[in-house]
Amino acid sequence: MSFDHNINVILYENEHRKDRVHCSLLFKFGFFYRQIGSQKNFTTETINQASPFILAEHLNWLLAQSSIVGSCSTSPKETIAYFETSAQNTEENLSEILSLITAENTFVEIFEDIKRRAKDAFAKYYADSENRALLKAFEIAGYEEQFRLGECINALDTITCEEYLAFTRKMLHPDNLLIFLEGALEGLAADDVVAALPKEFLENCSDDPSMVLSSGSERLSKDYFVAEPGRENLIVTVYKCYFDNLALEDTYLFLLLAAIAATEQKAIVMYDHRSPSVLCCGVKPPALGKTPLQDITEDQFESLKLQAGVFFHELTLHRPQDFGAMIVTAIAYNVAIFKIMLAYEQLSFADFQKLIAKSYPEIQIGIVQMKKLGDEENVRSNSFETA
Repeated sequence: MSFDHNINVILYENEHRKDRVHCSLLFKFGFFYRQIGSQKNFTTETINQASPFILAEHLNWLLAQSSIVGSCSTSPKETIAYFETSAQNTEENLSEILSLITAENTFVEIFEDIKRRAKDAFAKYYADSENRALLKAFEIAGYEEQFRLGECINALDTITCEEYLAFTRKMLHPDNLLIFLEGALEGLAADDVVAALPKEFLENCSDDPSMVLSSGSERLSKDYFVAEPGRENLIVTVYKCYFDNLALEDTYLFLLLAAIAATEQKAIVMYDHRSPSVLCCGVKPPALGKTPLQDITEDQFESLKLQAGVFFHELTLHRPQDFGAMIVTAIAYNVAIFKIMLAYEQLSFADFQKLIAKSYPEIQIGIVQMKKLGDEENVRSNSFETA
């Protein structure tokens, strides 16, 4: 690992990638945030929260115009770009991408097209019932950030080129970037990677570099239920976990095991330091109940550990893009993810029980129920009772 220009570059040699290098770039901003803070002047400023959607679509458009195979997507708290290349071309490709996304003159000419593409991509995503339910559930997971889906959609609809460029001038800078290179690195060094980065990116916001700011609102104090019309019956259950001084790695492992325990469900872990969440999506509430992992048996615990190993193994061998996203997201929150991958098998059931007894989080449950017309009563009967 190397730090220069405040850029965190992580290198991971992986012989299973043969002659390829897989690069993941994490930008420390997502569509939850509407406030940024200057690192220089210590002032705050309101931004258009849809800016990360424009950045992601701009980068997808740039990749489609080039010979680089990759993609970019934004999420509530991070924006992650990924591309595949060779060791010989890694530095050149990385430099090209960062140069292009900071080039204002050429972007002004294509802004309206990029915005249209971003709106079309969002509309296509939103049309899927499961995705729509998850987006609505982000209001629960993002309660402390005061996220509202309707406001986010309106922000994307109304964003101007001036608003977007004001965002990139302050947010596209070294402190907001994390680079993970994995595969056949062939002697590639982190210092060489940083040295090859374009000057225009390194100096992009030397005048006023900024970071996202949390809203600081009070945490969710009770369970929450909302029903939405949909084309099919779906339930998204959000477990908002409020930990009290639990080690970052223990918190991460708890969330991972809880997600794995949500059998027959699509489970998403949203990690942060304030109120991490596990979101579970399915046709009925997950098997986790209201107190996930609190009463599991030793056999169940060992089974979860085994499944965690399968998960890590699958990502490491066969899913480089998902592997990179997991690594950069964990490291962005100072979680020693490689330590977890190496040491989780050594965690005993007795130690896990002590952890649960001493540091079990306060959990608030939120439910978003997509109700197919004519089947409202049947769907609601499957949900938890909430306050």
